[in-house]
Amino acid sequence: MNKLTLPTFFNDQAAIQALANNHLLKSYPALLTHLEAIQAAYAQYVAVGGDARAVIPVALPEPVKAFLRGHYASPPKAIDYIDKIRLDGEVKTCPMCGSMSGGTLDHVLPKTDFAAFAVFGLNLVPACKCNGLRSTTLTGPGAGQRILHPYFDAILADRLLAARFDDLGPVPRVSIRVLLDPAHPAFPGVQFHVENVVARTHVRAWLRDQWIKLVRKPSLMIRDLRTNPASREALVAILEEELATQDETYESKNSWYSMFAAGLLDTDVTDWLHLRLSQPGRADNAELVGV
Repeated sequence: MNKLTLPTFFNDQAAIQALANNHLLKSYPALLTHLEAIQAAYAQYVAVGGDARAVIPVALPEPVKAFLRGHYASPPKAIDYIDKIRLDGEVKTCPMCGSMSGGTLDHVLPKTDFAAFAVFGLNLVPACKCNGLRSTTLTGPGAGQRILHPYFDAILADRLLAARFDDLGPVPRVSIRVLLDPAHPAFPGVQFHVENVVARTHVRAWLRDQWIKLVRKPSLMIRDLRTNPASREALVAILEEELATQDETYESKNSWYSMFAAGLLDTDVTDWLHLRLSQPGRADNAELVGV
């Protein structure tokens, strides 16, 4: 998960107008007939910050929906920014789920149900394969329950998630913890996004694998643990530095690596690590299991 800067290298309103007026395309003049409604929908989408609860779907004939989806799949020159987002929109952290990969474009509001936004640039975010895994459910029954939008939801720049390790040992039980207070107004949206996007990926298996590596050989995951910390305070300093490094490396406070490092700073987890790292006679960088 991550906040993205709104792109400025294209103009959605001008692009859809040029597309609709192109008499060489099969979508002409059908798309032109509905241009005013689509442009109004674009403006309304921006006005509500891409909030899935507030964006109003546009009633379009099926042929026009098909034309728009087809133009997304094979963009004419008027909307060649789609290819630019695909090719140049590589991100260090997937803004939708937090993985450290990309390679696809995600329609925040799916083009199957919101065809009017199929070629709308501000509805397209670079993402990873979570694009094909996330739920098509955009809102929940409770107040504030909705998918988050990387271009509009500023809270995505804050630290929102941490791994939670329970049953500590060689293979712990892993979950994702939302760090916001449940009374925070953004909590329902963050929780909903986690359940419908993040949790549908292999993030928990990935976090478990990182823990297994850490237990087997601490420096595999945190280089500064190649020697035993002198104290619990020294261990905390190492873990905090690791968290800051991952934030900077992946340009997000909610990458999977940052989630992992943040989870190690839970008091009981840090205590568990310190107990095993500080056992008398323990060799530097030796495994933690059975210590």
